Amino acid sequence: MPNDTIEWYNTAHEGFMLQADPEFYKSVADLVEGLYLDISCGLGITLKFHKGVGCDFSRKSITFGRKFAQKSLFVICDAQYLPFRSEVFNTVSCLGSLEHYPNHELALSEAFRVLRKKGKLLLSVTNRCRWTSIFRLFSRGFRQPVEKPLNISETMKLLIDTGFNISKVFNPSQFDFRTYCSLPHFFGHFLNKIDKIMPTSSAIEPFYISKKI
Repeated sequence: MPNDTIEWYNTAHEGFMLQADPEFYKSVADLVEGLYLDISCGLGITLKFHKGVGCDFSRKSITFGRKFAQKSLFVICDAQYLPFRSEVFNTVSCLGSLEHYPNHELALSEAFRVLRKKGKLLLSVTNRCRWTSIFRLFSRGFRQPVEKPLNISETMKLLIDTGFNISKVFNPSQFDFRTYCSLPHFFGHFLNKIDKIMPTSSAIEPFYISKKI
C-alpha cells in the first residue's frame, strides 16, 4: 500500500472513525469456527469476542488491537499479500474492507488460499446500490483513499469465480446512525429503523457467508 494511504488509516484508527455497532462484531464472532483470521481487523473488535489472528497494514490499528484483544495475535501486513501458509485457517473474515483494496480479485484469492478446504469466509462489502447513496447528492461525506464498492451480483460473481460456494447473503444492519454519524439522536434512530427494513439488495454492507469448495 502507498505510504499516504497507510498514514490515512493510521490517523483514522487513532480517531476511532471506522467502526460498526459492537453487536455486529459479536454476531460475526458467533459464526467463527476453529482457527480464525480477521483480515483488515481494524481495532480488533471481533477478536475481542473470539480469539484468533488479526492482520492490518495500519500500525495504529495493530497497536490498539493488541491492547483491546490481548488473547489474540496481530500481524502488520497487506491483505493482498498475506504472510501465512496456505490452508491454515478454518474461518476468515473481512468486514467492510474488500471495496477499499486496489485489487479485489487478488485480496479475495489470498483469503481463499489461507482457508482450509470447506473453511468459512465471512465477508461484508459496501454495496454500490446501497440506500444511503442518495445522501451523497447532498454531501460528499466521509471518504476513504480507495472506494470501489460492488453491488450484490458483482460480489457474488467475484466469490464464485474465486472458488467459493455462497450459502447466505443478508442485510446485517450493522451501523448505528446515532453514533456512526453526527446526526441528531431522533434522526439517527429513524434511519436505524429504515435500515432494518431495507431488502438485502439495498443494504449498506450486505453480509456474505461462503465456504471454500
